[in-house]
Amino acid sequence: MKTHRNILEISFFASIVSLILVLVFEKDTKVFQIMLAFMGSSFIAFLLEIPNYSSLQQENKIKLYYSLFDLKFKSIIMKNNIVSYLSDNAIISDKFYEHGIQTINNNMDILKANDRNLYFSKRKNLIKTNVISSLDTAYHNLNQACLRYTTSYIQYQIDNQSQNGVFVNLNSNEMNNQLEIILETINSLLGLLEKEVPLIFSKDLMKDWIIDNSIIVNASNSAR
Repeated sequence: MKTHRNILEISFFASIVSLILVLVFEKDTKVFQIMLAFMGSSFIAFLLEIPNYSSLQQENKIKLYYSLFDLKFKSIIMKNNIVSYLSDNAIISDKFYEHGIQTINNNMDILKANDRNLYFSKRKNLIKTNVISSLDTAYHNLNQACLRYTTSYIQYQIDNQSQNGVFVNLNSNEMNNQLEIILETINSLLGLLEKEVPLIFSKDLMKDWIIDNSIIVNASNSAR
């Protein structure tokens, strides 16, 4: 994106400068003819680059949007599962979160690979980079909480083996505390998505986000 943006900027300013020089020099001079040709070629380069830049920008915006959307969707599913486990006082496996956390990780990889020069505004690009960095930190906290749950789960089983080596049932209160910590980290991630996504979306993308978000919330409420 940066290369395409540079081409746009250079060709545009070259057109403007050459236009000014064309207006300054006499028509019958050689400099006038050179500047006129240069202005034409620069303007044509500018026009040709616009669709290339727009197409690439749109492609990256779509990747950004759907990565954030899927990140939120999978986080809500994971949250609802944990809420259900806590409500039912259920004993679950040591890696119940594996599929969800892997999908979230995949979305974070896509987000971090998103073009740093997506927008023409350098300020908005910086905001986007900071938002993705914040989300990555929240994901890291979630992943660490899940790993601690697995470690505690396995350790608790080992510590509570019966004499014949058979694992006994886990004390649900012991592991529920670990689930609560995971739930907190998911809520932090969802809070960041709610608070910071509007900072990096255009108006059109924000409208889509609000609509899709309402669909997620309704589906989530119906599934409870």
